[in-house]
Order: sequence, then C-alpha cells, then structure tokens
Amino acid sequence: MKRKFIAILIAVVWSLTAQSKELTIGERKVIVSQTLEEKREYWISLPTSFKEGGYKDYPVLYLLDADFNSFFHAFTGMVRQLSSDATPVIPEMIVVGIVSQERVRDSSPTRSLTEYGGRKNQALSNTGGADQFLEFLREELIPEINAEYPTSGYQILAGYSFTGLPVIHSLYSSPEDFNAYIAIDPSVWWDEQIMLRSL
Repeated sequence: MKRKFIAILIAVVWSLTAQSKELTIGERKVIVSQTLEEKREYWISLPTSFKEGGYKDYPVLYLLDADFNSFFHAFTGMVRQLSSDATPVIPEMIVVGIVSQERVRDSSPTRSLTEYGGRKNQALSNTGGADQFLEFLREELIPEINAEYPTSGYQILAGYSFTGLPVIHSLYSSPEDFNAYIAIDPSVWWDEQIMLRSL
C-alpha cells in the first residue's frame, strides 16, 4: 500500500511540474485594403533567429494560397529546414502567407468565362483581377511588412496552380516588384494559354 501511495504521489508531482510548450509556426494578421476594398488575412512566420530590435535583416517569401492544402505549414517547414541544417542552402527568411478570399478573381490576369476543358462558366464572371491584387501586394501589404519587420529588400513571390498565374503575370508585367518567382504547376491553360502566348 505504501509503494502504491508513493507511486501515485510521484505521478501527481510529475504531472504538476511537467510543462508543455506550444509549438507556434506563425501568427494571423489582418490588413484593411483600400485597393481591394476589403479586409485581407495573412499569416506570418518569423525565422528562429529573429529578435525584437535585432540587427539582422531577412528576405521575404510571399506565399499565395497559404490556407490551401496546408501550404503555409509545408513552406515554413521547408524554409526552416533548408536554412538551419548543418549546411544551410538558403538564408533564413520571413514567410508571409496570403489567405485566398476571391481566388479566381485575384489570380486571373484576364477576363474569361472559359473554364478548364473549354466550357463556358458564368461563375467566372468576376475574373481578371490579378493586376488589382498585385497592386494590393505592392502598395499595401509589402510596405506594411517592411515597416513592421527587418526586411532585406529581397522578395520572392510563390503560387500554386491557379495562384501561379499572378506569379507569372507579375514576372511579365512588373518584374521589378520581386527578385524571384516560384510558379508551381501554374494553370497555363487559362484563357487559351495566354501566359504561354505572352511569353
């Protein structure tokens, strides 16, 4: 009986003293966009070496579709791994994930009612907003990030599938906005392959 009591006492003391720490990969923020006339949510992940008031500046990766298929988790994990391994292959960077609200509107560089496969679809009537979305990035979100965090001025824009379109469109129309572009499996079928024809 005495042994059981001691074992229970040890278990209780251990459970009271054991501390769990939450793993956090980022923070949710909201910006009010005058350009898009709406509130836009974005997620931000800071490098492990980041310190408030520190002297280190970081490149910034702007990731579209952050909420799609856990992309934000995947990208922040890859960035952290590639920048902190025994032999880092990329610098540490700030990752800004932009949550999709009007994915089709914001991603399409042209107006078109033709969906994949060639059929007309009236649901695509709000297309053609990529220029306005890129203006939001350039004039509102990027300045907010630069004002709030120690950024180096090196900026990367990344998107997947349909959000790969504004990445390519930005490269064509305003290549000075970003230093690097990552378009993962972009929807080049859009508007009779206009991105390929523009190339």
